Amino acid sequence: MTQAPRNPHKKTTLLRYEKVAQHITQLIDTGTLRSGDKLPSLRSVAQRLHVSVATAVQAYLLLEDQGLIETRPQSGHYVRANRARLRTPTTVTNAASKPRKVNISNTVETIFALASQATTVPLGLANPAVELLPDKGMARALRHVTAQRAPQLLSFSALQGVPELRRLIALRYAEQGVTVSADEVVITTGATEALAVALRCAAKRGEVVVVQTPVYFS
Repeated sequence: MTQAPRNPHKKTTLLRYEKVAQHITQLIDTGTLRSGDKLPSLRSVAQRLHVSVATAVQAYLLLEDQGLIETRPQSGHYVRANRARLRTPTTVTNAASKPRKVNISNTVETIFALASQATTVPLGLANPAVELLPDKGMARALRHVTAQRAPQLLSFSALQGVPELRRLIALRYAEQGVTVSADEVVITTGATEALAVALRCAAKRGEVVVVQTPVYFS
């Protein structure tokens, strides 16, 4: 009986500090963290990724050795370089399904008709009371933004949404330990457009879509 030869290219299990370093590297490669950006503190990284502070220190030391980040005395850690990596394409296999017609227009009309009646409390379409809305504060904020950013307000932004807003959303995901590129974030004008975009990306005309119940009926 002969022993199979070992594969020298086979990946080994990453250590905890290597996983943390990989997470930060992905944020840099995708542009979520840009050159000159300050990295989260060691304590916050340890809390968010559920590792010890010592593990976070090892990860930052590894990133510094790789030339990705630098330590500034009395200031913290900052991104030094920004490298681009090609993403590995994913293969999606569509399961065979039989299309069927779904028609809920009459139901939707009935629900909206009932919701408009004064005797009906629309729990499914709840809106806050008008007197609870911060209308004065919103008016002040709108005046301030209009005065400071009038050219931007009067022009079109990128189809995916304002780049800086998408980058900040990606950073918020990073705080939760989720690596998301700003290019993967799309700003929509409400839930209906988001559902429409998601359906167009995930399904073709005539395919059956299984959804959770109850679901947004519109």
